[in-house]
Amino acid sequence: MTDAVLVYVGLIFAGILVAVVTALVAAGIVIVVQRFTDAARERHDGYVDAIGMVFAVVGVLYAIVLAFVVITVWDQMGSARQDSFTEATALVDVYAYAENVQDPARSEIHLLARSYAEQVIRDEWPAMQHHESVPLNGWNTLDRLREAVRGTAPDADASDATVDSYEAAMNALTTASEARTARATASTRGLPLVMWFLLVGGGLLTIAFAYLFDIAGLVPQLIFTVGLTVMVVLLLYAVYQLEYPFARGERIEPDAFRFALARFAQLSS
Repeated sequence: MTDAVLVYVGLIFAGILVAVVTALVAAGIVIVVQRFTDAARERHDGYVDAIGMVFAVVGVLYAIVLAFVVITVWDQMGSARQDSFTEATALVDVYAYAENVQDPARSEIHLLARSYAEQVIRDEWPAMQHHESVPLNGWNTLDRLREAVRGTAPDADASDATVDSYEAAMNALTTASEARTARATASTRGLPLVMWFLLVGGGLLTIAFAYLFDIAGLVPQLIFTVGLTVMVVLLLYAVYQLEYPFARGERIEPDAFRFALARFAQLSS
């Protein structure tokens, strides 16, 4: 199996393990809670009604916050993947532009574009997988690439097609720079600590109220409480895996820049 398949298999098995352990712990807590709260439920007629009202408010508020966070990290993952392909595609456009200019400018642009893609794969991706800042070497290479393209600026008597081609290459470099900035930002931008406190604390509070419901029979109580607990924990597990787009289990690989290198070879053949 490929490395990507192994990563996804490991991610799925880890999720299953989390769900099973959570279910076992939740079931044990249900049994203990029911055993020691039966007397209190019998003495207070309004016990269940009060718990139900509080649970409704807390549960709805927590569901809104959790849904918002899940959508946010999922959108961030999609945006980071799109930015990486935007950056790589812009790099291919610059490389293709150089096919129509004369040496030594063409060779220099090709060399710098290829060097940039290789630096991203070799140096920057491992750093992003550890939530580290993107090295500055890539910026230096991108700046040199921009200067090399700027050195091919057409003369005043150049044709419109030549001018348009040059301007498109410069715009592609601007696009690559913007996408690079977005990628670098996303690699180190996780959820604030206060948000994790809210997610974990709110989840514990919501689940705690569920354990106090007076549902007739142990089996229905187990199904209700264990199901809720497992769902909350799995959603938190998903948020954790998606928090950093270029790290953890559901991480983005440098496929866009591998594609760019393949296109370079194709354009030069």
